[in-house]
Amino acid sequence: MSALANLPEIVGFFSYARKDDDELYSARISALYSAIQHDLAALLGFGYPKFRLWRDTEDIQTGGNWQEEIKEAVGKSIFFIPIVTSEALDSGYCRFEYRTFLDRESELGRHDLVFPIIYASMPELQNEARWRADSNLFPIAERQFVDWNEFQRSDIHAEPLRTHIMNFCKAIVAALHRPRQVPEVPSASSMSHTGLRIVGKDELLRWGWNLRDRTLAKKLLTLDKTWIREDRPEFQGAKNSGTVSQWMNVFRKRPENWRLLVDGNQEIIGYWEIHVLFDEYYQQVTSGVLEEDKLAPNMMPPENAAGEYPAYFSMIGYDVDYRTVVANPVEILIWSIFNVFHSRAKNGQFITEMAARAWSADGGALCRNLGMNRLLESDKSPNIKVEHWSGAIGCILEHMLKRHSIKHDELIKLYHRKGLLKNWNSNLNKPKKRRARSDDPGSLSSHRSH
Repeated sequence: MSALANLPEIVGFFSYARKDDDELYSARISALYSAIQHDLAALLGFGYPKFRLWRDTEDIQTGGNWQEEIKEAVGKSIFFIPIVTSEALDSGYCRFEYRTFLDRESELGRHDLVFPIIYASMPELQNEARWRADSNLFPIAERQFVDWNEFQRSDIHAEPLRTHIMNFCKAIVAALHRPRQVPEVPSASSMSHTGLRIVGKDELLRWGWNLRDRTLAKKLLTLDKTWIREDRPEFQGAKNSGTVSQWMNVFRKRPENWRLLVDGNQEIIGYWEIHVLFDEYYQQVTSGVLEEDKLAPNMMPPENAAGEYPAYFSMIGYDVDYRTVVANPVEILIWSIFNVFHSRAKNGQFITEMAARAWSADGGALCRNLGMNRLLESDKSPNIKVEHWSGAIGCILEHMLKRHSIKHDELIKLYHRKGLLKNWNSNLNKPKKRRARSDDPGSLSSHRSH
């Protein structure tokens, strides 16, 4: 197949957060855009109209439908340059542009047409478990990105920035000249235990949890019963765990309460489920009156409703077959919880405490290691006892750090400012690294807090 560089029209997409250019970097990103466009035109040997580097400031008409115009522009683009900053990652526009281009890249049969520029310091990209847990960071980190942080204050015409820009453009042109080939699909054996990542809300909505086939709901309930059973013949699944129809109703109204952990084959190998509740319903959970089969959307505030709320930590677990992968599933799951709490805190919603139910001794150990306190125990059958646990958010965050060596500085700062971490131990900045083991009662290996 011929190279993309031979197309009659070559369009690239330059994605950035407007606030970065207007407020934070004094139009430096616009200057970078102009320099990249100039060098690409020179290397390709032609300019406008055959070559164009699209960006929203110049190309979206006032009063236009931005989503439709972006889709149209992406549909013509054959490479994508995202300017990665915290503002860009938080921007719904930027995320929409990126997700739309990933679909376009697949249509082109390529996997090498995204060229990220890390324009501001992003320490989270240095932590593999953390970027795998963030659905916004994962598509960036899995690419061969370029760190430009040291150049953000440089004169656009000065060396070595000019050389850096030219080399960056040469990499793009080289990719466009490579033959267009549909990549081979990796075998299941080669993909096993690789590509672990968290599926966030936006992608989750496309995973088949719908009224017609209910694929995802059935899958998760099946996994629940598999993980809870723990090979005990007398255990036939959790009582009062809810039905597909009931969970369909909750999910359609509150999809933000779930995160999936998937492998390179897109198989679900773990997930968590946390429901923010109004106080009255939370008290019913901690007293053992309200169980999962009675949970309903009207018991939960909207995703970004400002205020302080308790939460029910319904599920966290993963398949033990994945316990030996380099990217620790335990850390990925916990980082994804931190990321969700951080996102909500930025919108004014804070979690004050959390409750959970443990269906096994190991599940109880997990609750204890997360800083929770045991409230009561109830009998579900002669062979099954369920423990009820709860804990303040400060204790949970601190125990996650102690147990799993994880600390989300941005989250802690927001909770401190809110006054919810009054007893936080500030000396816990550099704990000794510790990995969870499958035989460790504090690990998350296939044990359910439910």
